[in-house]
Amino acid sequence: MANGYVENVEKWKTLTDIDYFTYFIKAWISFNAWYKNQYVGINSDREAINKIKNESNSIRNKAIGLLGSENEQATLFKASFASLHKSLMELAVHNGGERLYFEKFMCEVDRSNLIQSFRNNKIEYFVKIEMTRNDFGSILVTIKNSNNLTILNYTSRTYDINDFSRKSAYLSLSSKQKEQITHAFNEANPFKYESLLTNDIDNCLEIGLYKFIDDKEKVFKCLIEIIYGLRNALFHGEIVPNKDHRKVYEHAYHVLKILLDSLD
Repeated sequence: MANGYVENVEKWKTLTDIDYFTYFIKAWISFNAWYKNQYVGINSDREAINKIKNESNSIRNKAIGLLGSENEQATLFKASFASLHKSLMELAVHNGGERLYFEKFMCEVDRSNLIQSFRNNKIEYFVKIEMTRNDFGSILVTIKNSNNLTILNYTSRTYDINDFSRKSAYLSLSSKQKEQITHAFNEANPFKYESLLTNDIDNCLEIGLYKFIDDKEKVFKCLIEIIYGLRNALFHGEIVPNKDHRKVYEHAYHVLKILLDSLD
C-alpha cells in the first residue's frame, strides 16, 4: 500500500520556507514611509534615494557607522552585507538590463567632468556632454591643430566610444592624439562603472571575507542603489520567484531591517 504521508511531507516542507520576497517588500514599505516623512515634497523614489545617499540622515549615518565598527550589531550587519554580496556574485540579478552587484556597478551619475578642454603639444582637445535629467542630450568632440584648424568634429546623441573610434577623422589621428582624446572622452562620461572590491590588503574595508574599497560613503551609496535596484526588479516582475532569488532577498531584507531598526 502506498505511503500517503510522503506527499504531505513535501507540501509541509514547502510551507516551512520563509517568504523573504514578502519580508523584503514589508521592509521596503517601512523604508518608503520613512523617507516620505523625512523628505516632504519629493517627487519620486529616485529623488529620495539620491538624498539618502548624499545627505546626512539616520539611515546613512547608521550604515556608515556600522561599516566602521566592530560591535555585535556591526558584525551582524557586515555578515548580512557579505552574504548579499556573495549571493549577487553567484546569481546574476538584473534591473532594467543592468546587473546588480558590487564587482561592477555605477554608484551614481558623475556630472563633474562633462567638459574636458586642454592643450597638449599645441593641439587643442575639447569634449562637451550635455545631459537631460537622467540621460545624454548631446555630445560634442573637437580637435584643433596648431594652426587652429579643426581636424576632428564629432557630434552624437548617444555615448558610444566604439562608434567614435570608427570615424575616419579619428582614425587619421596620431597615436598620441588618439590617446589624448580617448582619455578625455572617457573622463567626460557621467555614467562610470567601478568595482567596490579591492586587492589592497593594507587599504581596504573588510566586510566578512571580502575586501571592499576603503570608502565607507561610496560603499553605502552602492549598497542603497543595489537595494533600490532589487526593489525595482521585484516590483516590476523581473525576478523569478525561486529559491536562488529568495536567498538574495533574504540577505537584502536583513541588511535593510538592521538599518530600519536604527530609526527613531
